[in-house]
Amino acid sequence: MSPVQHQAAEHLAEPVAWADAHHRWTFSRTGKRGDVAHRVQQSRYAFKGFAEKLFGNSDRTSELELAAEELFVNAAEHGDGPTVTVSFIVCGNTLRLEVHDGGTAPIGKPDGDELAETGRGQFLVDAFTDRCGIDQNRRGTTAWFEVDPS
Repeated sequence: MSPVQHQAAEHLAEPVAWADAHHRWTFSRTGKRGDVAHRVQQSRYAFKGFAEKLFGNSDRTSELELAAEELFVNAAEHGDGPTVTVSFIVCGNTLRLEVHDGGTAPIGKPDGDELAETGRGQFLVDAFTDRCGIDQNRRGTTAWFEVDPS
């Protein structure tokens, strides 16, 4: 369990303080491709606004926005199940983004081919965040990242 997950579990016992630091919503993976793309874009803008409150309008925020979009797009395109659940969590000065879908299929690893048209997104997430990972269990897949103040 990461420090943020541990702190998050502690905060769950304090719902008033926690309500200000945790935002969650779900968007549908079904419908026309343009509808799903619009939902991904809405998630990206929501994340950007949230990150700007913590980090200001900076290059760092732009990088985090790109990393977040990568997680949103991956869940929408490669996930399973009808919905994607997005959570923004702040514990102390650390921001955690979690993107969950119902997929339980093994996750392919990027092969590192610089000319490949796909597979570079996780490299971006890793480069722009302080910690990141993918957790899977019988209920689905959660891709996440954490960032600390610079």
